[in-house]
Amino acid sequence: MNKKIMLFIALCVISFSILQAQRNVVGLHGSGIAFGNYVLKYERTLLNKLSVVVNAGYLPGIGMPSKIAGDNENLQSQKIKGWSIMPEVRLYPGMKGSPRGFYLAPYCRIDKYSTKFIQSLDMNGTSQDFDVTGSLGQTQFGLAIGSQWLIKKRVSIDVAWFGFGWSMRNLKARFEGPAGTDYDLWAEKANE
Repeated sequence: MNKKIMLFIALCVISFSILQAQRNVVGLHGSGIAFGNYVLKYERTLLNKLSVVVNAGYLPGIGMPSKIAGDNENLQSQKIKGWSIMPEVRLYPGMKGSPRGFYLAPYCRIDKYSTKFIQSLDMNGTSQDFDVTGSLGQTQFGLAIGSQWLIKKRVSIDVAWFGFGWSMRNLKARFEGPAGTDYDLWAEKANE
């Protein structure tokens, strides 16, 4: 049952917030906490129907997802860490105005994640350990569509219903072995 609750929270991207005079909304994303990704949100109302939002996230180190790690014990024990930042401009077209109700939010999101681990490869009975470092950088531009409700002027529930966007990714991996390693030979083995 806990998995169903966490899945619901993750799908809704709920943000519980503290409000100050309904011009500032400061919050912590509930779904991020469930997965070890801490995201702090600050929203500032500029005009009656317009606000700016900055989301800043930190991933202190979570286990490698099973879809990536598979049965590899080295990968299963490794951690991914990183950060993200996402500024957005919210337009609230409804009668309630900012920061309540339905919104359209063009955004830009920048992420950077990294990991480091040791990978053992066997070739013809010879085992070789490689230090592997990897990083993923990502930049996204898009439009989010959602709603935000204020409860007793102290708590908000922010649900991003859906959105669309464009993303650029930069994936880097580096393998380092001990001095004298024949990388061409090992590369052939890895490509088999």
